[in-house]
Amino acid sequence: GYKDGSPVDYVMSQVLSINDVEKVKEYKKIISKILNGVTALFIDGCEEALLIESRGYEKRNIEKPSTESVVMGSQEGFTENLRTNITLIRRIIKNKDLITEIIPVGKTSNSNCAIMYLEGIANPELVKEVKRRIKRINIDFVTGDGMIEQFIEDKSFQIIPQVLNTERPDRAASFIMEGQVIIIGEGVPFVNVVPVTFFAMFHASEDSFLRWPFGTAIRLIRILGLFFATLLPSLYVSLILYHQEMIPTDLLVALATARENVPFPTIIEVLILEISFELIREAGVRVPGIIGPTLGIIGALILGQAAVDANLVSPVLIIIVAVTGLGNFAIPSYSLAIGIRLIRFGLILAGAFLGFYGVAAVLFIVGCFVCNMKSFGVPFLSPISPVTRKNPDIIARAPNFKQKKRPDYLNTPNQKRTSDR
Repeated sequence: GYKDGSPVDYVMSQVLSINDVEKVKEYKKIISKILNGVTALFIDGCEEALLIESRGYEKRNIEKPSTESVVMGSQEGFTENLRTNITLIRRIIKNKDLITEIIPVGKTSNSNCAIMYLEGIANPELVKEVKRRIKRINIDFVTGDGMIEQFIEDKSFQIIPQVLNTERPDRAASFIMEGQVIIIGEGVPFVNVVPVTFFAMFHASEDSFLRWPFGTAIRLIRILGLFFATLLPSLYVSLILYHQEMIPTDLLVALATARENVPFPTIIEVLILEISFELIREAGVRVPGIIGPTLGIIGALILGQAAVDANLVSPVLIIIVAVTGLGNFAIPSYSLAIGIRLIRFGLILAGAFLGFYGVAAVLFIVGCFVCNMKSFGVPFLSPISPVTRKNPDIIARAPNFKQKKRPDYLNTPNQKRTSDR
């Protein structure tokens, strides 16, 4: 039985068979922990309470990633549960220096977010800056990585995202090993990665699992997709309206014949089709269940065919918009793909008013903004602009054994990936 000493210590050491028990005096902290699912034990006459880890609630099972599916590689995706997501990463990086820090966000909702990084590899200044920005969030309700991203990014009014989202634990783990910091929010199956560059958004997790010639070939196809998604409709508009002399005569005759009965100007025709395509894409996402993808395909086919038969648009433009849409889907980052879609509309209008000159001017302005962008102090186009030491894994992909250094722009304390042997 209990003889002397503190009753709280006696209960901790002799009564409770749980390891994860904490003594707490502050009432505010006790309430916060209870709201997070921890059990509090109060003992009459004692000024300390015991917090007992007893969390357990229904959660979604680990499933395949829905937006970053691959043929080769892991088929696990994050879930909405913070602890499960931390465990998924710890299963991949079995290292005592992998640090997890839980930081509360949201004054009223009392949500948590976790930052994970590898001590000795991540730059301590970067870790300090990430913590500072998260602790600076001053709003009642924050949930998930998307809301956190908007509070911590460098410039909120840029079209191009400055934080990378991923729902793949293997990809998040690879970023941690590079020296980046990941931020895990509650309630969504995505995590944020900072800092990030354009080329990281352009890479997919499958690239590392494929042999280097295949990985490089797929990346080149992605670059082609990016080019089509950004420039194809604006170049078409510019050629038709201002630069017919650049089109071979046979092709020009074919284009003129196709457009002969179309009552709208080219710019209106392009905007009608582009906006229709965006509507079909958005409707396909919102339609419940399995009907969504079917609606997208059938809707596009039927609408496109009907529009051509009714002489509202030319058949050539249907091909242009379809190829543009395919190019957009080839971009691995969903946020970057949306940014490219918005830039595309700006380029179409510039091409309609000023031809190639307008397209070049808008591209120049966008290029200036992108060159000026930073993600947590890292220039967005690193290591190409500014030029720094780099691995042979920017666009063309060298074999894994050739990638010996971590990115120079991250200023990691440990630059080497390989040993000296």
